[in-house]
Amino acid sequence: MTFVVLKYVHKLLLCQTTKRHLYANFKKKYPDKSLKGLMWRAATATHPQTWEMKMRNIKELNEEAFKHLIVIPSRFVFIT
Repeated sequence: MTFVVLKYVHKLLLCQTTKRHLYANFKKKYPDKSLKGLMWRAATATHPQTWEMKMRNIKELNEEAFKHLIVIPSRFVFIT
């Protein structure tokens, strides 16, 4: 049981670290606050439909930011 809990905690920490790095790299390149907020909402989305909606919003706001994010494999987006 302890191993299962530790494995789950490790997965959560990996998820947070990955999202933190995504956010840090994104905000360096695109300092616009509205983009940062949308990126964070997309990164923390728990449903694919929500993620798609946020990504469409990013695309409408800034095509280059959308292209920057869309190349990230989904295994790094939906780590839950």
